[in-house]
Amino acid sequence: MLTELLGLFEAGALNPIPVSAWDLRQAPEAFRYLSQARHTGKIVLTVPADWNPDGTVLITGGTGTLGAFVARHAVTVRGARRLILTSRRGEAAAGAAELAAQLRAPGADVTVAACDAADREALAALLASIPAAHPLTAVVHTAGVLDDGIAEALTPERLDRVLRPKADAALHLHELTRHLDLADFVLFSSAAGTFGGAGQANYAAANVFLDALARHRQAHGLPGTSLGWGLWAEASGMTGELDSADKDRMTRSGVLGLSSEEGLALLDTAHHTGDAHLVPMQLDLAPLRQADAAMVPALLRGLVRAPRPPHRPGGHRRDRNPAGGAARTPPRERARHAPPRPRTRPGRRRPRPRHLRRRRTRPRLQGPRLRLADRRRVPQPARRHRRSPAARHPRLRLPHPPRSSPATSRTNSSAPRPRWPPPPSRGTRPSPRPTTPSPSSP
Repeated sequence: MLTELLGLFEAGALNPIPVSAWDLRQAPEAFRYLSQARHTGKIVLTVPADWNPDGTVLITGGTGTLGAFVARHAVTVRGARRLILTSRRGEAAAGAAELAAQLRAPGADVTVAACDAADREALAALLASIPAAHPLTAVVHTAGVLDDGIAEALTPERLDRVLRPKADAALHLHELTRHLDLADFVLFSSAAGTFGGAGQANYAAANVFLDALARHRQAHGLPGTSLGWGLWAEASGMTGELDSADKDRMTRSGVLGLSSEEGLALLDTAHHTGDAHLVPMQLDLAPLRQADAAMVPALLRGLVRAPRPPHRPGGHRRDRNPAGGAARTPPRERARHAPPRPRTRPGRRRPRPRHLRRRRTRPRLQGPRLRLADRRRVPQPARRHRRSPAARHPRLRLPHPPRSSPATSRTNSSAPRPRWPPPPSRGTRPSPRPTTPSPSSP
């Protein structure tokens, strides 16, 4: 039977149950997800791994500003000894020779390759050239191109120019390395995909694809982290065209530039968290508190609180006139602008306020108890007879026993008290209740 089942699985007639992978550092979230019965199939915890010192680190866009920062950090801090830096121009790129010399000085083996990661065949040939003694251990995708424009002005050529180096290259890296045992797969995204940017519809769409790809990899048990970077203080190939007016506009929106030290420290922090999507950026909330509420991004409105108006002497704020003075509004003016009071139906009395109602001092079951006592002809205090409806009837009133003098009560205190009503004597039957003859009887 097991042989037949294996044959059905190989033929595709049967599919294994789905498996959802969670990073070990997210074990509490995984158990909470399991306890809520929101999963289908199995939940597996994956153990993160560190970079292999003898492995190879691939950095796309490695000759750019951000790629050079990551390459230096990988050699000096992370301990990488073999790097492959790719770009479309290779060693002919500006500053590529100087960067390779700086990285080779500590003893690292650096290869600068002219390879477009969006070209699947060229990328597959580059990955095949990596020796087995130094397997691929980490991938950092930093390549990207800007071509800003409003959505109506976008053409297929402008979309392809932005999506190709970002989305297509990331997809090829994912498909060509999914069978390898990688320790890190980092995608350099942008905060434009999270918050949205004016005139960056194509660039935001490319970055959103990177964020979704990182989540897809983690769901299948593969390493994947997408970092939605904010503004870097150092000018790069994409931000070098920003003038002072653009930077001032970003400062007014609360976005400050990250230095290279801060950005690389956040890169290491993201490696230790294990989250699929993070947004490392520096925010200044002071300009946002003074800006219009419509200009604040929706994701930041929970962090921004509008300042309260300053308190002015002269009374409460609601008693001041619209001009802002401290004079109190006259009572007639307040009554005229006050909202109308709710009216009751005609002939119905308005209920009294709760704090003016008379509190009940006796239990509600007192009435039924008194009526039961009156039926049994048990003497009750006079104040209770007045409250009982049965005691008001003249036929149901009970005669009180004669009062004795104080001297008699003291002398005859040991004598038994007479029972009331007196019991019937022995041998006699109680007289029947007289009945009134009906007119029809003879």
